[in-house]
Amino acid sequence: MPPRPKPGSKAGRDSLRTELLAVGAPPATIAAEMRARFGFRPREAWRHVHGWTLQEAADRFNSAVGAAGPATDASLLGKWERWPGETGRRVTLRVLTVLAELYGASLEDLLDLEDRRALPESDLRMLRHRAADGPASAVAVPVPPVPDVPLTGVDLIRTAADESAQWTQWAEVPNCGPVSVEQYAADTRGFAADYLMAEDPLKVYGQTHRSLVRVWDLLYGHQNLEHRQKLFATAGYLAAMMA
Repeated sequence: MPPRPKPGSKAGRDSLRTELLAVGAPPATIAAEMRARFGFRPREAWRHVHGWTLQEAADRFNSAVGAAGPATDASLLGKWERWPGETGRRVTLRVLTVLAELYGASLEDLLDLEDRRALPESDLRMLRHRAADGPASAVAVPVPPVPDVPLTGVDLIRTAADESAQWTQWAEVPNCGPVSVEQYAADTRGFAADYLMAEDPLKVYGQTHRSLVRVWDLLYGHQNLEHRQKLFATAGYLAAMMA
Protein backbone atom coordinates (compact mmCIF):
# COMPACT_ATOMS: atom_id res chain seq x y z
CA MET A 1 0.00 0.00 0.00
CA PRO A 2 1.56 3.36 -1.03
CA PRO A 3 2.28 5.86 1.77
CA ARG A 4 -0.32 8.57 2.38
CA PRO A 5 0.75 12.06 1.21
CA LYS A 6 2.08 14.30 3.93
CA PRO A 7 -0.56 16.89 4.97
CA GLY A 8 0.06 20.20 3.21
CA SER A 9 2.68 18.77 0.84
CA LYS A 10 2.34 19.16 -2.92
CA ALA A 11 1.26 15.53 -3.18
CA GLY A 12 -1.32 16.10 -0.45
CA ARG A 13 -2.67 19.26 -2.09
CA ASP A 14 -2.83 17.64 -5.52
CA SER A 15 -4.60 14.59 -4.11
CA LEU A 16 -7.22 16.72 -2.34
CA ARG A 17 -7.77 18.96 -5.37
CA THR A 18 -8.17 15.97 -7.70
CA GLU A 19 -10.63 14.28 -5.36
CA LEU A 20 -12.75 17.42 -4.98
CA LEU A 21 -12.76 18.18 -8.70
CA ALA A 22 -13.87 14.62 -9.40
CA VAL A 23 -17.05 15.19 -7.37
CA GLY A 24 -17.73 18.59 -8.95
CA ALA A 25 -16.60 20.83 -6.07
CA PRO A 26 -16.35 24.53 -7.02
CA PRO A 27 -13.12 26.50 -6.42
CA ALA A 28 -14.48 28.12 -3.24
CA THR A 29 -15.11 24.70 -1.72
CA ILE A 30 -11.61 23.51 -2.65
CA ALA A 31 -10.09 26.65 -1.08
CA ALA A 32 -12.12 26.11 2.10
CA GLU A 33 -10.93 22.50 2.32
CA MET A 34 -7.34 23.59 1.77
CA ARG A 35 -7.64 26.02 4.66
CA ALA A 36 -9.42 23.58 6.97
CA ARG A 37 -7.09 20.63 6.38
CA PHE A 38 -3.73 22.34 5.91
CA GLY A 39 -4.12 25.63 7.81
CA PHE A 40 -3.42 27.85 4.79
CA ARG A 41 -4.18 31.58 4.78
CA PRO A 42 -6.90 32.58 2.27
CA ARG A 43 -4.60 33.84 -0.50
CA GLU A 44 -2.32 30.81 -0.25
CA ALA A 45 -5.31 28.44 -0.31
CA TRP A 46 -6.70 30.03 -3.49
CA ARG A 47 -3.32 29.78 -5.21
CA HIS A 48 -3.20 26.07 -4.40
CA VAL A 49 -6.72 25.67 -5.81
CA HIS A 50 -5.04 26.16 -9.19
CA GLY A 51 -1.93 24.14 -8.34
CA TRP A 52 0.39 27.09 -8.98
CA THR A 53 3.77 27.65 -7.38
CA LEU A 54 4.59 31.09 -6.02
CA GLN A 55 6.64 31.86 -9.13
CA GLU A 56 3.92 30.67 -11.50
CA ALA A 57 1.37 32.86 -9.73
CA ALA A 58 3.79 35.82 -9.74
CA ASP A 59 4.37 35.45 -13.49
CA ARG A 60 0.63 35.47 -14.13
CA PHE A 61 0.21 38.49 -11.85
CA ASN A 62 2.86 40.45 -13.77
CA SER A 63 1.28 39.53 -17.11
CA ALA A 64 -2.11 40.72 -15.83
CA VAL A 65 -0.98 44.14 -14.58
CA GLY A 66 1.44 44.88 -17.43
CA ALA A 67 2.86 48.38 -17.39
CA ALA A 68 0.35 49.56 -14.77
CA GLY A 69 2.17 47.63 -12.03
CA PRO A 70 2.92 46.87 -9.29
CA ALA A 71 5.28 44.06 -10.29
CA THR A 72 5.89 41.10 -7.99
CA ASP A 73 8.03 38.00 -7.63
CA ALA A 74 7.75 34.73 -5.72
CA SER A 75 9.19 36.26 -2.54
CA LEU A 76 6.85 39.25 -2.47
CA LEU A 77 3.82 37.13 -3.35
CA GLY A 78 4.65 34.85 -0.43
CA LYS A 79 4.81 37.88 1.87
CA TRP A 80 1.40 39.03 0.65
CA GLU A 81 0.05 35.59 1.49
CA ARG A 82 1.55 35.60 5.01
CA TRP A 83 0.43 39.13 5.93
CA PRO A 84 -0.45 40.29 8.58
CA GLY A 85 2.05 37.85 10.08
CA GLU A 86 5.47 39.13 11.12
CA THR A 87 7.12 37.94 7.89
CA GLY A 88 4.35 39.32 5.67
CA ARG A 89 3.90 42.55 3.75
CA ARG A 90 0.63 44.47 3.67
CA VAL A 91 -1.50 43.65 0.66
CA THR A 92 -3.30 46.55 -1.02
CA LEU A 93 -6.76 46.53 -2.58
CA ARG A 94 -5.14 46.87 -6.01
CA VAL A 95 -3.13 43.71 -5.40
CA LEU A 96 -6.15 41.89 -4.00
CA THR A 97 -8.18 42.82 -7.06
CA VAL A 98 -5.60 41.36 -9.43
CA LEU A 99 -5.26 38.19 -7.33
CA ALA A 100 -9.04 37.80 -7.20
CA GLU A 101 -9.24 38.00 -10.99
CA LEU A 102 -6.40 35.50 -11.41
CA TYR A 103 -7.88 33.01 -8.97
CA GLY A 104 -11.53 33.45 -9.97
CA ALA A 105 -12.33 34.62 -6.43
CA SER A 106 -13.87 37.70 -4.84
CA LEU A 107 -12.00 40.18 -2.68
CA GLU A 108 -13.90 38.82 0.33
CA ASP A 109 -12.69 35.27 -0.47
CA LEU A 110 -9.08 36.41 -0.11
CA LEU A 111 -9.54 38.02 3.32
CA ASP A 112 -10.19 36.55 6.76
CA LEU A 113 -10.84 38.15 10.13
CA GLU A 114 -7.13 38.52 10.84
CA ASP A 115 -6.67 40.42 7.57
CA ARG A 116 -9.62 42.70 8.23
CA ARG A 117 -8.35 43.56 11.70
CA ALA A 118 -5.07 44.71 10.14
CA LEU A 119 -6.49 46.60 7.14
CA PRO A 120 -6.63 50.40 7.39
CA GLU A 121 -10.07 51.90 7.89
CA SER A 122 -9.98 53.47 4.42
CA ASP A 123 -9.64 50.02 2.82
CA LEU A 124 -12.44 48.62 4.97
CA ARG A 125 -14.72 51.48 3.86
CA MET A 126 -14.01 50.70 0.23
CA LEU A 127 -14.78 47.04 0.82
CA ARG A 128 -18.07 47.95 2.49
CA HIS A 129 -19.02 50.22 -0.42
CA ARG A 130 -18.16 47.46 -2.86
CA ALA A 131 -20.32 44.98 -0.97
CA ALA A 132 -23.20 47.44 -0.93
CA ASP A 133 -22.93 48.36 -4.62
CA GLY A 134 -22.31 44.85 -5.96
CA PRO A 135 -19.64 43.42 -8.27
CA ALA A 136 -19.66 46.41 -10.59
CA SER A 137 -17.91 48.55 -7.95
CA ALA A 138 -14.87 46.29 -7.70
CA VAL A 139 -11.61 48.17 -7.24
CA ALA A 140 -10.01 48.38 -10.67
CA VAL A 141 -6.32 48.02 -11.47
CA PRO A 142 -5.30 51.56 -12.42
CA VAL A 143 -4.56 51.70 -16.16
CA PRO A 144 -4.70 54.77 -18.40
CA PRO A 145 -8.40 55.39 -19.24
CA VAL A 146 -9.68 55.46 -22.81
CA PRO A 147 -11.82 58.60 -23.06
CA ASP A 148 -15.17 58.64 -24.86
CA VAL A 149 -14.14 61.83 -26.63
CA PRO A 150 -10.64 63.10 -27.54
CA LEU A 151 -8.96 64.94 -24.71
CA THR A 152 -7.69 68.48 -25.26
CA GLY A 153 -5.70 71.07 -23.40
CA VAL A 154 -4.80 70.46 -19.76
CA ASP A 155 -6.62 67.11 -19.59
CA LEU A 156 -4.61 65.78 -22.54
CA ILE A 157 -1.32 66.89 -20.99
CA ARG A 158 -2.19 65.46 -17.59
CA THR A 159 -3.29 62.13 -19.10
CA ALA A 160 -0.06 61.88 -21.08
CA ALA A 161 1.99 62.73 -17.98
CA ASP A 162 0.10 60.11 -15.96
CA GLU A 163 0.82 57.43 -18.59
CA SER A 164 4.47 58.49 -18.76
CA ALA A 165 4.85 58.20 -14.99
CA GLN A 166 3.48 54.64 -15.02
CA TRP A 167 5.64 53.53 -17.95
CA THR A 168 8.73 55.12 -16.39
CA GLN A 169 8.04 53.35 -13.09
CA TRP A 170 7.90 50.00 -14.90
CA ALA A 171 11.08 50.56 -16.92
CA GLU A 172 13.43 51.78 -14.20
CA VAL A 173 15.48 49.71 -11.75
CA PRO A 174 14.74 49.34 -8.89
CA ASN A 175 10.98 49.89 -8.92
CA CYS A 176 11.37 53.63 -9.56
CA GLY A 177 14.08 56.13 -10.40
CA PRO A 178 14.67 59.90 -10.58
CA VAL A 179 12.28 60.55 -13.48
CA SER A 180 9.22 58.91 -11.91
CA VAL A 181 10.03 60.35 -8.46
CA GLU A 182 10.11 63.86 -9.92
CA GLN A 183 7.00 63.15 -12.00
CA TYR A 184 4.98 62.29 -8.89
CA ALA A 185 6.32 65.39 -7.13
CA ALA A 186 5.33 67.53 -10.14
CA ASP A 187 1.88 65.92 -10.23
CA THR A 188 1.46 66.80 -6.57
CA ARG A 189 2.26 70.44 -7.21
CA GLY A 190 -0.19 70.36 -10.10
CA PHE A 191 -2.98 68.97 -7.90
CA ALA A 192 -2.40 71.77 -5.39
CA ALA A 193 -2.69 74.40 -8.12
CA ASP A 194 -5.74 72.70 -9.67
CA TYR A 195 -7.56 72.67 -6.33
CA LEU A 196 -7.37 76.45 -6.04
CA MET A 197 -9.05 76.86 -9.44
CA ALA A 198 -11.22 73.73 -9.54
CA GLU A 199 -14.95 73.98 -10.18
CA ASP A 200 -15.22 70.36 -8.99
CA PRO A 201 -12.89 69.78 -5.98
CA LEU A 202 -14.06 66.16 -5.76
CA LYS A 203 -12.43 65.45 -9.13
CA VAL A 204 -9.11 66.79 -7.84
CA TYR A 205 -9.57 64.74 -4.67
CA GLY A 206 -9.94 61.58 -6.76
CA GLN A 207 -6.81 62.35 -8.78
CA THR A 208 -4.89 63.06 -5.58
CA HIS A 209 -6.04 59.80 -4.01
CA ARG A 210 -5.02 57.73 -7.06
CA SER A 211 -1.58 59.33 -7.04
CA LEU A 212 -1.19 58.65 -3.31
CA VAL A 213 -2.07 54.98 -3.82
CA ARG A 214 0.57 54.67 -6.53
CA VAL A 215 3.25 56.35 -4.39
CA TRP A 216 2.48 54.05 -1.43
CA ASP A 217 2.67 51.03 -3.72
CA LEU A 218 6.14 52.16 -4.77
CA LEU A 219 7.18 52.56 -1.15
CA TYR A 220 6.30 48.91 -0.51
CA GLY A 221 9.11 48.11 -2.97
CA HIS A 222 12.70 49.29 -2.84
CA GLN A 223 14.50 52.48 -3.92
CA ASN A 224 17.77 54.20 -3.13
CA LEU A 225 17.69 56.37 -0.01
CA GLU A 226 17.39 59.73 -1.80
CA HIS A 227 14.45 58.62 -3.93
CA ARG A 228 12.76 56.96 -0.96
CA GLN A 229 12.96 60.17 1.06
CA LYS A 230 11.39 62.13 -1.81
CA LEU A 231 8.61 59.57 -2.20
CA PHE A 232 7.78 59.79 1.51
CA ALA A 233 7.71 63.58 1.24
CA THR A 234 5.40 63.38 -1.78
CA ALA A 235 3.11 60.91 0.02
CA GLY A 236 2.97 63.29 2.99
CA TYR A 237 1.97 66.25 0.79
CA LEU A 238 -0.69 64.19 -0.99
CA ALA A 239 -2.13 62.91 2.31
CA ALA A 240 -2.20 66.45 3.69
CA MET A 241 -4.04 67.76 0.63
CA MET A 242 -6.62 64.97 0.89
CA ALA A 243 -7.17 65.84 4.55
